[in-house]
Amino acid sequence: ILSDSGVLNILKSTEKDSGIYECVANNNVDEILRKSVRILQNAALSVRFKVLRLHYSLDMFHLNTVCFSILLGIVNANFEAPKIQPILTGPPLKEGGRFISICSIFEGDGPFYFHWSKNGVPLTTQSSDHKIETSSVISTLSFEKISREDAGNYSCTVNNAYGEDIPLKWIEEPKDIKVTQGESVVVNCSAEGSPQPSIKWMKDEKQVSL
Repeated sequence: ILSDSGVLNILKSTEKDSGIYECVANNNVDEILRKSVRILQNAALSVRFKVLRLHYSLDMFHLNTVCFSILLGIVNANFEAPKIQPILTGPPLKEGGRFISICSIFEGDGPFYFHWSKNGVPLTTQSSDHKIETSSVISTLSFEKISREDAGNYSCTVNNAYGEDIPLKWIEEPKDIKVTQGESVVVNCSAEGSPQPSIKWMKDEKQVSL
């Protein structure tokens, strides 16, 4: 059973439900988001994902998640809204290590205004644990030494006056789950963007039907 919200719900799981499932978010504009999950039917059923974690098993920076909005107004055909360069995901982060995230514009008309946030809360330009440096088309968020308090979801927001563009981002990525055979399996998967993406689940290269 697959709900409209992107939730994969398998009632009374059996051996035939085992396999690799993939959640796909697509708005026909941005790069398609994909997240795979393996469901195993042995002595116990487990669902596993590749996630970015600290040694404390806390979800860290989802660097492929980039969101930004711009000031709304009358769109002039001679000007363009900002287009943000995808932020690449690096190797797993270790506590005490150094980290730099780069948010850059490859298209659009300035001036641009960069804003960073953590879990939806704006970040100051500089604090004891991070520093933000910004030029005309690039802004960097850096950590000299990462700690468990730095775990969270970070977003770079870019504003100008000529339109709106929100790249695809995960709202809720699938999480680890373990169940035994016969129990129900519920896996959440949701994303947002402009246009709003559609969510579908795939198994063995075939779409899971409602």
